[in-house]
Amino acid sequence: MKKLFTPLILFFVIFLIFPKTPSANPQTVFSILPNSLAAGEITTVIGGDRASGDGDLAIQASLNSPNAIVFDKAGNLLIADTNNHRIRKIDLVTGKITTIAGNGKPGFTGDGEPAITAGLNFPTAIALGERDSLFIADSGNNRIRRVDPDSSVITTVAGNGDTNQDRDGVLATETTLTSPFALAIDKAGNLYTLQAKSFRIRYIDANSRTITTVAGNGQPGVSKDGEKASSANLIPVAIAIDNQDNLLIAEADAMPQIDNLLISNRIRRVDSQTGILSTNIFISDDDKIKRIDRATGVITTLAGNGKKVLEANNGDGDLASKAIIFPINLAVDKNGNIFIADNGYDQIRRIDFTTNIIDSIAGLGIGDGGQANSAKLVAPQGLAFDEKGTLFIADTLHQLVRRVDDSGKITTVAGTGKKGFNGDGKLAIEADLSNPTQVT
Repeated sequence: MKKLFTPLILFFVIFLIFPKTPSANPQTVFSILPNSLAAGEITTVIGGDRASGDGDLAIQASLNSPNAIVFDKAGNLLIADTNNHRIRKIDLVTGKITTIAGNGKPGFTGDGEPAITAGLNFPTAIALGERDSLFIADSGNNRIRRVDPDSSVITTVAGNGDTNQDRDGVLATETTLTSPFALAIDKAGNLYTLQAKSFRIRYIDANSRTITTVAGNGQPGVSKDGEKASSANLIPVAIAIDNQDNLLIAEADAMPQIDNLLISNRIRRVDSQTGILSTNIFISDDDKIKRIDRATGVITTLAGNGKKVLEANNGDGDLASKAIIFPINLAVDKNGNIFIADNGYDQIRRIDFTTNIIDSIAGLGIGDGGQANSAKLVAPQGLAFDEKGTLFIADTLHQLVRRVDDSGKITTVAGTGKKGFNGDGKLAIEADLSNPTQVT
């Protein structure tokens, strides 16, 4: 890993929860900007007390449950402003915010028209494809929509709005797409979507525009290794693409909307060529990380033994498949090593790409300034790497954002450890945060 003080913009999303009026419930995106990074100064880039704020500085705008953030090639920050039914953009040169999709009224309208006139319905995820074409998981409309980078016209690329029949092998616009919850795009432009309520991962071919299920049979639960990923019981909560274009799937005990489901505590992988749950595509599922083999389509467990109770020996130093894990998020470094935010052990775990050995790299003790594996974490969620390979961690219930450098040393880069909202213009480590959940 490399040192922190490189040209980097660190963003993280904070949700401040107060049982009062909406205006007393700011939901904020903070940044530590390159020109202030050495000093560690924190700044709010969006989130205020105004109803909208378009055309003004982002810090004067209000958000309502921002669920996803991405950067475009120009360095602008795009935000899925979910409960405002909009996609918004912050120009990081001027600091101004604009709406680029959605008219703010929940509903389905506007295909073939400028995206800012279209009706969206709780957009939960965004992803950027070729030439910064914008894909939107229009979850409440049971559709995926695309904004053309040249014309800014919006169209539906997947889902017909129905919720009663998932058909494969047809055009993506001719089938049901139930509550798309997350998106990922591989190097070839193929689009993957996680369907929250139907327990499936589906794949839209960039050339034919046909849709296929790559993982999940529509039933929640625990599946055996060695079967086709498309026949497996899954409870997926997140997806990502690794550095070899393999699909990673995080699966836990329940989707956010669904309670009392089985737990498997594994990480599994779906191979991008075969669809078999094995060692090439990774899924966090049933407290396991699973993999789908690209050649065979078979699903296997890469990490996690499926145990649902904490034990003193969590399996560190052994094969990842023998470990006890409670995955909430995944990240992959440039060397293919897999990092897991383990919400049960309050640790960050790493699976070595070459050996498949798992170790805890952060969260075994207390404090900053020492080795990360001697530091205490509480319910860590967000993980991200900068260009140099430095790992950033949203240490959620510690109310901190922390980094692990190339020597394995952990330090706090934002937050005092006290829950709250203050500190703009001060050192980031002097600012109060409230449940930071995502870093990018």
